Amino acid sequence: MSNLLTKFNWVLLQKPETDVYRSLPLAIALANKMARQIWIMLTKNEDYKNPMPIMAA
Repeated sequence: MSNLLTKFNWVLLQKPETDVYRSLPLAIALANKMARQIWIMLTKNEDYKNPMPIMAA
């Protein structure tokens, strides 16, 4: 756990002009989207449905 906190602190201590701060909102948005999808699957007792099935050649 301390290793994770160390990495998180490293991200926070970076200069604001680095790309870390620009990609952080994207990472949070994707995590929220995944959490919503997982919550819906758990509450409806459904399996994951692939939104774009791969066509067999």
